[in-house]
Amino acid sequence: MRYAREKLGMRGGFLRPNPYHGKKMISDPMYEPFWEMAEGLDFSIGFHEGSTNAMPTVGVDRFEEDRAARHMVSHTMEMMLAALSVIWGGVVDRHPRLRVAFLESGGGW
Repeated sequence: MRYAREKLGMRGGFLRPNPYHGKKMISDPMYEPFWEMAEGLDFSIGFHEGSTNAMPTVGVDRFEEDRAARHMVSHTMEMMLAALSVIWGGVVDRHPRLRVAFLESGGGW
């Protein structure tokens, strides 16, 4: 992130909203150095879901044979869970200058 910001002039990046490393949500304390760096570098973070089941993904088990349904369910639900984690998990409280976006997920919810 530091290289992208300082050397390449990038202003942001993206993460998948799915839990990593043993189903730990993005508000888990192990990610605190990441959030500190993003805030300190003024580096925006966008969340965007993919369509793979290589990571824990909501709906995969319910729509194994229907890729379109699986994608529609996982895209919206994973984004909701990421927003819940970032807000309810205290990330935005601990990092008030952090900018996050929840992308392409039907934000009407």
